[in-house]
Amino acid sequence: SRHIREMETLFQQATLTADASLSREQLIDLLENKHPATFRFLEKTSATIKLTGNHEFNSTSLLDAIDSSDDNNITWADFHAFLQRTAQAYQAKGGDKRRDGSPQVRYIVQQCLSETTRKWKEVLTTKFGQSTVNGLASGVPYRFRVIALNRNNLESAPSASCVVTTMLETPPPPSIDDRRGDPVSAREIKFAWDKTAVFASGLNQREQRKHAIDNILSEWTDAGPDDEGAVSVKKTFRRQTTFRKTDNDMEIISSSDMANILRDLGVPDTREKVQETFLALKAEEERLVDEATARGRTMGRTNVSEYISLDLMKRWWNSDNITYEIFRSEGTQVEWKPHGKVAVSASKISPSVCKIPCYKGSKPYGTVRGLAPNTLYYFTLRLSTSRAQSCSSKVIEITTAPDTPEQPVLISSDARELTLKWYPGKNGAHKYLLEGKLHEALDAHTTASVAQAAKKEKERGWVTYFEGHENTAKVVKLLANSAYYFRVSCLNTKGVAGMPSKMVICRTEPRRQSLQPKNADEFFTIECTGDVVVGDTILFTERLYIGRDGKLLTSSNPLAFTRSLGADGSRGESRLGRYVGERTIAASVLKDIYRSPRHTLEVGVAKPISRRMLRLEVIWSTVSTEEACDHVLRKDAIIQMDEEQIFEFETFRVPWAEEEARQPEYEEREKCMRLTV
Repeated sequence: SRHIREMETLFQQATLTADASLSREQLIDLLENKHPATFRFLEKTSATIKLTGNHEFNSTSLLDAIDSSDDNNITWADFHAFLQRTAQAYQAKGGDKRRDGSPQVRYIVQQCLSETTRKWKEVLTTKFGQSTVNGLASGVPYRFRVIALNRNNLESAPSASCVVTTMLETPPPPSIDDRRGDPVSAREIKFAWDKTAVFASGLNQREQRKHAIDNILSEWTDAGPDDEGAVSVKKTFRRQTTFRKTDNDMEIISSSDMANILRDLGVPDTREKVQETFLALKAEEERLVDEATARGRTMGRTNVSEYISLDLMKRWWNSDNITYEIFRSEGTQVEWKPHGKVAVSASKISPSVCKIPCYKGSKPYGTVRGLAPNTLYYFTLRLSTSRAQSCSSKVIEITTAPDTPEQPVLISSDARELTLKWYPGKNGAHKYLLEGKLHEALDAHTTASVAQAAKKEKERGWVTYFEGHENTAKVVKLLANSAYYFRVSCLNTKGVAGMPSKMVICRTEPRRQSLQPKNADEFFTIECTGDVVVGDTILFTERLYIGRDGKLLTSSNPLAFTRSLGADGSRGESRLGRYVGERTIAASVLKDIYRSPRHTLEVGVAKPISRRMLRLEVIWSTVSTEEACDHVLRKDAIIQMDEEQIFEFETFRVPWAEEEARQPEYEEREKCMRLTV
């Protein structure tokens, strides 16, 4: 009846046409602007499909019936008759039933404005059993309840309320802290994040200002913002079964109720959160005691492990202190290969790969320790307060620095050049940086030109002599009869260097030494068949065959010459070609290339075997017959040969300058993990 009176007043006050009617568009606008309660009533109440005609019951609302009528204008008499016919239709059809007898129910979702004053507001109406409430603030606890309405607009009793806390805004990812020395090392990374950045505190600017004002008001009055909002700590605290007052009117509950009160406040009651809350309450109490002591007052401590006070709980709940948490992935270690680049995936990484917590604290910077060297990690940052937490930030990708390599080993020395080899530390490296500096020129005291050159060399300090993927390097353009310091550093795929190795001191020879066929027996003194590594200078002999097309069949097709062709060589020679003599080669081993069984199958070898290929730089070569003279290799020629072909006959090598530091081939292969199987 109240809505009918308001409608009649609206018709009387409105500017009507000559026939005392009102356009439907004007009626809808007046209802929405002047009488919102009546507008919602018409919107919720079902009606017949038209203002005139038979009383056919339909779920269309009164508002829709008015708005969808074909008539342009309506008088008060027509509208009043329309309402009466609708009421008669309700009575004729049972009012709250459809044709099939099923109930028509709508749901009103209400949001609590103040738990203390029991004030609620309606936020949405829906006919479904689920809905989304938008426009909420970040990191704020809300209380909701639901009321059901039938077709007669009769309300049910409110449901039990539920408390839910919205998440904090997602923060930006952490960044490397360049202000604290080397931010990326082999086993730790230093991070920092800007507290003033957008969403760095989990709130937008408006919400931050509101929180600041609430904190100021809570300091001025005993009733903090929790007593005025949807979730009151005081009321929730007093609802606990163990609530009681002490002799000095302190309100406390048993510590066993911690999980219950967290759940009632809308906070996850996990074991980790309960333990974290106990620690936070203890820290807050210690802070209050320290403040009281500094002001000359005495404050007693409570036993948080036995009972919790209301004052301490309110302080923790209203605190906006932020805890920063960094999570990382398991880490990806790419198998080290000494002569190839490592491919890095550029695909987008989900934050879900970061599951391992590695830092937690309140400071805007932190150090993550316990990492593996030369390993790719993904990191995310997450915020949490006493009430809520954020989603994980975007992923930041960081590769730790390589481990410290072993001290370089001197392979050989000449008048103006040295050859060095080294091994990486754990998990290898992507590239190497070999640096050296002059220690002393031994001829500087006797030769003025050497003294002048040595002075310039020392002024240069540490000089980079090699940067690349190989772990062996020849250093040239040095001063003769001089002592040099050398050290090597490892680099990862991002160019980040680890700690340099220990220094090694090496000396160049006073005069140049040359390897020639006539003095081969003086240099090649170690028999090394089956044990050749990169850096060795070797001497071996091979058989030469001319194919049917007149071409030489040797290292140009190394897989065609194998021991499986026959030990006596007779059948093999007929299949390979005509024998023309032997060739002896002195060469330096530059690289070794392992071939997988799949590769051998692709080129036609029936039995899959793992093959090792050696890349050699020729020093000199000789042949045994005049017919083979055309096949003498020139100096500095680069050839590639099968290991089995090199070891067909006895193989010799030159001893290293630091022979005791040389590692056999099987140890080096196991250490460097280079064999692909």
